[in-house]
Amino acid sequence: MTVFRLVGLRKNQRKGMWEYRRVIPLHLRPLHGGNEFKRSTGTANRRDAERLALPLIAQFKALQEGLEAQYEASASPPTSTPQDRATKATPASPMRLPPEVLTSLAGELSRGIQSKHAANPAPRPEAYSQNSAVAPPGDPKAAPWGTRAEPWAGHRMMLLAPTASGLPATSLEAVTIPVRDLLAARGIALPDDQWAMLCELARLSMDGAYAVLQRRHAGKEELSEEKLGERFPVGPSAGSLQVSISGLVEHWKAGKERYDQKTYDRHAKALGDFAAFLGHDDAARIQPGDLQRWLVSLSDVKKLAAKTINEGYRAAIKSCFAAGLAAGVLRTDPVASVKFKIKSDSTKRAARDPYSDNDAAKLLAFARKERGPLRWLPWLLAYTGARIGEIAQLYREDVRFASREEARKGGRAGGVVAHPQGRGGVYFLRITNEGQGQRLKNAASRREVPLHPALANGSFLEFVENVWEGEFLFPELTAGKYGNKGDGGSRVYRKWARNVVGIKDKRLTAHSWRHRFEDQLRHAGVPDDVRDDLTGHARQGMGSRYGRGHSLETKAAWLAKVPTQRVDRKEGKRS
Repeated sequence: MTVFRLVGLRKNQRKGMWEYRRVIPLHLRPLHGGNEFKRSTGTANRRDAERLALPLIAQFKALQEGLEAQYEASASPPTSTPQDRATKATPASPMRLPPEVLTSLAGELSRGIQSKHAANPAPRPEAYSQNSAVAPPGDPKAAPWGTRAEPWAGHRMMLLAPTASGLPATSLEAVTIPVRDLLAARGIALPDDQWAMLCELARLSMDGAYAVLQRRHAGKEELSEEKLGERFPVGPSAGSLQVSISGLVEHWKAGKERYDQKTYDRHAKALGDFAAFLGHDDAARIQPGDLQRWLVSLSDVKKLAAKTINEGYRAAIKSCFAAGLAAGVLRTDPVASVKFKIKSDSTKRAARDPYSDNDAAKLLAFARKERGPLRWLPWLLAYTGARIGEIAQLYREDVRFASREEARKGGRAGGVVAHPQGRGGVYFLRITNEGQGQRLKNAASRREVPLHPALANGSFLEFVENVWEGEFLFPELTAGKYGNKGDGGSRVYRKWARNVVGIKDKRLTAHSWRHRFEDQLRHAGVPDDVRDDLTGHARQGMGSRYGRGHSLETKAAWLAKVPTQRVDRKEGKRS
């Protein structure tokens, strides 16, 4: 018996769910913003997954066709041959166009059709009267696009009939080919959403043109052509548009294999604020001194901190203008030479303080009385030095056990899912961004952190054992606006520490555990490179680029030098 397998259907071993996954062709990845198309079927049953994957296959095909259209449009000059297009390797970066320009582009297709057939509004009768795909005259099933007795009915049917099946315009060659050629003639590449929007507009405008020709052939011109012109008017051409400051964020996004939505929104806000300060949105009019004047105003008028200005606003402007230059939409980068930064006040007190021994003891004692996330969040923060977002997003499978042999090897350890009966090895947390909903601050944040004896020898592993496979350790923590569970963890921890434990100082937050942990490592004499491996800080110098890094056993030995905080059992009583 022949067994057929659905290409692209794979089971996520971590989640237990079937997924439809297809690799994006190499030349289309810059347009897609990623290497892979991946969608979950939402089921662990193979037969159900095969059925549910069918619409996902259609999605992938529509996506690939749209990307191919953008690639060819951006890579091919108007006079190029198909062979020239195939050898063109570097497409232009997608650019966003105002809605009125998209409408005008779609109108060009309708005006082109009408102009082509101005002298003869219909083909010869034999070209359409025998069209069996269209209903004959008098048939009650005749559709709005006409019958066999009317010219252009077949053209209109090809454009409109697929809408009943839910097919997008991007799946119709009758639409995508002329749209692709139109964009290619102007050297334009559009982002996915605007490509789909233009194709839908083109379908309507082309159908409108054929409807006008039908009415003209029947001697019923009336106002149909005028109304079509009002709907798709001649507007500003894409080539005459200025490069907007605010639009540069799209080129920054297009240049990222994987971008963070939160960073995208911050960059967009910074560009918008910069344009508002200047009183215009034309990137070509920017002078180097404009950026310096704006940064000074953020400090003097808005009273923003130097770190916020330099690492947020300034970095956003420089990154987006550099992306515009790389995309070829800017001839020069006017802010590339700007070295100016707002100097921070060296006498200003730090925004975060480490917890004292008394604070730590009090927090850990109160945590012992809690259930759910607040039972273990403080303890994990205290003995790993991890960021709260890294802890909040851990899965059951991220608490692992490495045998003695594996723990002695340098570099990354795989281990197995932890269980309380493990002996002779090292328990550790795997901090990664491989799971759904997981994020990392930077590459150095990906690491393995051994469990301190205070956790490995306690009831934490029993808690982990009771978490379902494929689940978050703390499913009660909700994700924030950008899908980050760290936002929910920070909110829950902050309210608890202030309102229940009674620590009101705003400089003492969940991040204070990280500051305290660094101090404890220093006091224990832990070498700088080991400290960086434990906390996920980027190491400096050429030596950090060589070798596999410290073994789990080495990190565990140094971590054990951090003293276990004494917790008074009388503490933790709610008032």
